[in-house]
Amino acid sequence: MYSTGIHVMKAINTINDLIKVLDDKEAANQCENILIIIHKKHSQIINILSTLNEIIYSISLVQLFTSTFMFLVLFTSARTQPMEIVFYLFMLCVVSQLFLLCAFGEVIFSKTQDIFTELYLTKWYDMNLNNQRAILMMMQMAKAPYGLKAGGMFDINMYTFIQIVKMAISYCAIIITLT
Repeated sequence: MYSTGIHVMKAINTINDLIKVLDDKEAANQCENILIIIHKKHSQIINILSTLNEIIYSISLVQLFTSTFMFLVLFTSARTQPMEIVFYLFMLCVVSQLFLLCAFGEVIFSKTQDIFTELYLTKWYDMNLNNQRAILMMMQMAKAPYGLKAGGMFDINMYTFIQIVKMAISYCAIIITLT
């Protein structure tokens, strides 16, 4: 999964570099060819991300739910038995595992959003009407958020990580209060 994600990130960087070439005066002559290449590469990235989401569909959902449950158990255990270092080590493992997955999803999400920004920052107003329409079409495609999803329902990003940790700490506080 991570190798495919790294491949996607490198492809997005390539697209952003190609978009920056559109601002060059000499490249303006070959603008149509560059726009076609950008469009094809962007479509490939969207297909790769959808395939990656299909592959990790259930695995990532199970990962999020088990991490939430493990956070709850480990936070409660560490709170009730603060001298046991084993709980802290397990907690570190669970936190780092979920953090890596969510950080990875966040990077992919932010890089796909950069495509829209880079297209908008080009000198599209100096291009001919056909190229302006092509850029507008690519901006429409890039406007939709693309990233990793858990079970097709939850975005895998840093917001999700923070929400899981907050929820586990809240449940831990409730359980400790009730016992």
